[in-house]
Amino acid sequence: MRELIRGLRLWRALALPVWLLALALPGAAQTQQVTTPFAPVAVVNGDPVTGFDLEQRVRLLRLLADVPADSGALSQAALEQLIEDRLKIQAGSRAGIAPTEEALAAGIAQFAESRGMTAEALRSRLERAGVTELAFEDLIAAEVVWLELVRGRYGPGAEPDAGELDSQLGQIAQAAPGTAYRLQEIGLPAEPGAEADALAQAQALAAQLAQGADFTAAVRQYSQAPSAARDGEVGWVDADRLPPELAVVLATLEPGQVSGPIRVGPGYSIVRVLEVRQGAAPAAAAPEVREQVRRQMMEQRMGQAAQTLMQELRRDALVERR
Repeated sequence: MRELIRGLRLWRALALPVWLLALALPGAAQTQQVTTPFAPVAVVNGDPVTGFDLEQRVRLLRLLADVPADSGALSQAALEQLIEDRLKIQAGSRAGIAPTEEALAAGIAQFAESRGMTAEALRSRLERAGVTELAFEDLIAAEVVWLELVRGRYGPGAEPDAGELDSQLGQIAQAAPGTAYRLQEIGLPAEPGAEADALAQAQALAAQLAQGADFTAAVRQYSQAPSAARDGEVGWVDADRLPPELAVVLATLEPGQVSGPIRVGPGYSIVRVLEVRQGAAPAAAAPEVREQVRRQMMEQRMGQAAQTLMQELRRDALVERR
């Protein structure tokens, strides 16, 4: 289980969508007023989400995402996250999966590490914010169960075969030493706990750009990369200095073409190739590059499978909001 949590960087790929702000909570006129923090605000396949659960998750999201105290939007996001947590735990239970103490400890440690803290420092910060240990462990437990479920169900099929891997590496090799790209980028952050929704937003934006939307206008509206101050202009970048996941994509693009979302560091990038200077000889794929590309391919496939599975669970669920 520890290897599962730490492998493939799937913690970020499989994190659940937090910012589902298009959904609205029912108005007070349509529902009975909650008179106790332990009364349900939603019931998911018979499993209640209480007012106290919701209040705790709002505190947790406000702290971890460092967002202002917008109670309406944050409550909506927290409720949707709690509903998906219940669905993940229920799906795991049907598959005979339950979080062990060891798995929880490993998940908490990795979550803390992703934020540059120790588990003890994170717990202390949560306590000061009024978040109970149980509320935080509920979040981690859902992710631990979900990761094991998705890995067990889709892991074998996500592994690229030698031909698929060689094909990807061949695209990287086309970027010869001396090849350089002049790029324009849109940098989109993905906060911990909101990566899947950030990817969905990036995919929607990339689709608009592929249909002819103004790239520079999109930079000014959406990009949070440092290059946004220069309308997204990155300048010339040598191919052999690019991350493999970016080199794979750029090797397939012609000047003027726009990429789909590319996971780079803590967020996603959408790039447009402005010019290309070709090199002279193909670059050899080092073993570490091959392994990195293999992990990236698996991460992408498992992330897509996880999103599809959650959509199916939500479609079939009986969810009553109160």
